[in-house]
Amino acid sequence: MKNFAVIHMSWNPNLFIYKSIVHERWEERDRPISGSDHYNMNYNPQYWLTVSGTGSVWIMLTKHVTSIQTRNDDFVTCHIYGGANGYYGNTNTQPIVPNHRIFYNEKPIIKGRYSNDPHYRAVMEVKGPSVFKLVISQYKEIKNICYTLKVYGTVPCELKEIPRKYQFSVSSNGQWDHFTGGGNSSLPTYRSNPQYRLDFASGGMTNLRFMLDTPTPDLYVNVSVFRNNGEKIQLATTDKVVGTSGNYRNCCACLDIDNFVINSPLTVVVSTFNANQDGSFFLTVESSNTGIKMAQLS
Repeated sequence: MKNFAVIHMSWNPNLFIYKSIVHERWEERDRPISGSDHYNMNYNPQYWLTVSGTGSVWIMLTKHVTSIQTRNDDFVTCHIYGGANGYYGNTNTQPIVPNHRIFYNEKPIIKGRYSNDPHYRAVMEVKGPSVFKLVISQYKEIKNICYTLKVYGTVPCELKEIPRKYQFSVSSNGQWDHFTGGGNSSLPTYRSNPQYRLDFASGGMTNLRFMLDTPTPDLYVNVSVFRNNGEKIQLATTDKVVGTSGNYRNCCACLDIDNFVINSPLTVVVSTFNANQDGSFFLTVESSNTGIKMAQLS
């Protein structure tokens, strides 16, 4: 008996009439403060894949190997989300929304297998015109890597990078402790949480993105936005809520608000599920069409 560590099989990409290719570098600095995309995938390279008909689509992710050490240590993959027109008949997937990035590694239609091999391949039989989101992912720790992403199809297909951030951005560091850890919105101490006033440089309409990160994995966090003229929230009443990241989550909470009509400052509240918890956080707010300014409320 002979044993083999790896078996490579050749195939002919010229069998596919259509293809789309991107070459990219993922910098180590493009990662959440936890250092891993296990909880937050917003910093990962992400791509739109538009398929214009019914047919076969092969996705090939190739890691550029510069040494044996990097080959052995770098584990990468590609997760695939979406699929209009009931791809595989799977309705339990994340909805595909234009300009939205994939925040959490949940409900992909194809969950990639992490491997230190140079190549990763996924195959789809697409049933009609469809759109997908492809997310490049690294196992455990984000490192500097270069890669090529190729899509081959028997029908027209096109890759397009999803922008990593909007044009305007502000950030702030903060801390929850015995005095500022007010807990979730059902608690009377919710008003004690860190709160921020968000001002806009001009009126009109803009898309907003809110991202809350903490390096403490046992903290479940949330970010909520209120229309309260930029003043502190005392009670989290539903009539004032503009948007919320939803269920409290480990390490990070993200929220997209599309087509927001600017007519007053906003109030942003960051909270943990339980009160009186200790931990640091990093809050980032992005705007697509107008400048923004953020200040903590005392």
